[in-house]
Amino acid sequence: MPLHGETVLEQHGLLEAELRDAQTDAAHAALQFIDNLIFTDSFHEVCESFGGAGVDNTQRDSRLAAVGRLASRFLDFRQGKPRAEAPKPNLTDWQETALVKLGDELGMTRFSTAFKQPADVLMPHGSYRTGIYERLLWTREHIDVLTDRFPDVKSIVVGATSERGVTDGDKAGPFSFAPYARTERQIMDGGFETLLQAKKSGNFGDYEQVTKYALPNGLTGLTLSAPMIEGSRLPNTADTHIFTAQVLGAEALLGADIVGITTQVYVPFQEADMHRIFGLRYGARVQMVGYRDAAITQPQHIGQEFKAAIDQATKLHQAIKELQSEPKGVK
Repeated sequence: MPLHGETVLEQHGLLEAELRDAQTDAAHAALQFIDNLIFTDSFHEVCESFGGAGVDNTQRDSRLAAVGRLASRFLDFRQGKPRAEAPKPNLTDWQETALVKLGDELGMTRFSTAFKQPADVLMPHGSYRTGIYERLLWTREHIDVLTDRFPDVKSIVVGATSERGVTDGDKAGPFSFAPYARTERQIMDGGFETLLQAKKSGNFGDYEQVTKYALPNGLTGLTLSAPMIEGSRLPNTADTHIFTAQVLGAEALLGADIVGITTQVYVPFQEADMHRIFGLRYGARVQMVGYRDAAITQPQHIGQEFKAAIDQATKLHQAIKELQSEPKGVK
C-alpha cells in the first residue's frame, strides 16, 4: 500500500487540512531535530582531531551538506560493511576524546530521560546483535510506567525486526529464552512471550509476517518481520517503520504519539527515520528513548552512528522539502 499523504486521504476520508496541519507540525519538529544534530559545538573539535577544519556555515542547508561531507571523510568507519563487521579504526587519544564529547553533547552515551506523556505506539527496535533482550526489558519498564500514569491509554507494542537467520552461538546468554529461534523474528517472539508475558492471540489481518499478542495489562502486542524495501542487503530501520505503518494503517498513526526504544548510541539515526516515515507521512509525534550499552558506546561507535544519523538527516531534510512543495502530502 503506498504511504503518500494523498492515498491516506483517499482511503480514510480524512480532511486534507487535518493531515496537512499535522504534517506541518511534524516538519517543524523534524527541522528542530536536524538543527540539534548539526549545530553541535563538539563536531568542530572532531574535525580538528582528524586534521580538518570545522564547519562555519550557519545556514541549515549548507551546514548539513558540509557536516555530511566531513562525516563521510572522517567517520566512515564501516566502509560499506554491516555494523557487526566494521573494522575498528586506529584512533588517537584526541580523536577518541573528541568523539566522546560529541556523543555526550548529542545524548548518545547515556540513558534517555523516561518519557512522561502517553504513547499510542511503543516500538522496541533491534536485531539480536543490537539488544532485543535489553530493549524488551526497558519496554516492560515503560509499559509499567505508562499503565500506571495513563490507565485509559491502550498502547500498541510493536516489536519490529526481520527474518534474518541466527545461529545457536548467537542465541547464547540472554537469548536462552528463545532456544527454538532460527530467525530474529522468532527471538522477538520469545522475548514477548517470556519478558513481556504476552500470549499469542491470533493473526493480525492478512499478514503472515505479523503475530498478535495480548499483554497482561490489556495492551495489544505485535511482532513483525519487515521485508526489504529501502535496504540494499537486508531490511533496515526505515523498512521496519514503513512496514509497521502499512500494518497499523493511517487511522492508528495519524497524529499518534509513537515512542521508539533502542540503544542510546543509535537514537539519532533511528529517530531521523521515525520523523521521515511516521512524522512527515502521517503527522505523528515521534520520540526515541534509549538505554546505554557500554560495549557499543565506544568512540568508534559514536563516530559511525553520527555519520549514519547525518545520512538519514539528509534524507529527512529532502523529504521535508518535498512535503513543503507538494499541495497534498509527501512523496
